[in-house]
Amino acid sequence: ARPRPFSSRNLQLLLVAALALGVYANTLTNAFVNDDEHQVLMNPWIQDAGKIPTILSSSVWAFVHSRTTTDYYRPVMHLVYLINFHVFGLQAWGFHLVNSLLHAANTVLLFLVAGLLIRIAPDRDLTLPAATAGWFTVPFIAALFFASHPIHTEAVAWIASVPELTFTLFSLASLALYIREDARPRPSWWPPWICFVLALLCKETAVTLVAVLAAYDLALRPRRTRQTPGMLVRRWLPYLATLVFYLIVRHRVLEATQVRQGSLWDLTSLQLVLSALDLFRQYLGALLW
Repeated sequence: ARPRPFSSRNLQLLLVAALALGVYANTLTNAFVNDDEHQVLMNPWIQDAGKIPTILSSSVWAFVHSRTTTDYYRPVMHLVYLINFHVFGLQAWGFHLVNSLLHAANTVLLFLVAGLLIRIAPDRDLTLPAATAGWFTVPFIAALFFASHPIHTEAVAWIASVPELTFTLFSLASLALYIREDARPRPSWWPPWICFVLALLCKETAVTLVAVLAAYDLALRPRRTRQTPGMLVRRWLPYLATLVFYLIVRHRVLEATQVRQGSLWDLTSLQLVLSALDLFRQYLGALLW
């Protein structure tokens, strides 16, 4: 049999991954800055694999004895740094390389998720043939924008932002697997669920993935596979149960060290909402302009 030719889709994947790496190649010469100095250079946990149980049962700043105020439970961050340390030592370029590779992986996953969503779109007339023909497909264009958009600069160029990259990685992987399993005759619930658990351990923002999966089921799922409300609840039950368990664990881990002080906790409920809206305005402006 003749070998299969290298498809244009695979070449597109390579190009978007190369672009994602290329636009951040200059970060390899950067140093540790700001929180990097504490989270990496002054972090004894990442130098000893025996600290993994402590990492899993402690808040993200518990290794700094003088810092008692924290609202973060992100054990995967320390685990990534631990792997980085045992591979690269304390060479900053190695940590920057890992961030760039994670960004490239996220770009590839974005490409795959966009392709899956295009294929299962309930109204295919919304997908213009001119926009999906040949090289310039919708997933390819979306991945090109994602790879090169300057709004990702801080997340990729700053070593301390690795939680953003890893939670995005596992969230996109979970969504891709959720859609893929949905198309199988006998779908498995655990592959996307495992990625969801890992995303939660990367950053709290991963809780929004439950809403994303529900939105897919309610708005984009092919009509031939639509299910009753009871079936959908059973479909979401592992994620909802995990979310409740995660919130309980997170609360107990943070309870011992969390001290509510500082400007955030001095805000009234109305001020907190208004502040969130203003931050959303700023981020939306950065995303679009």
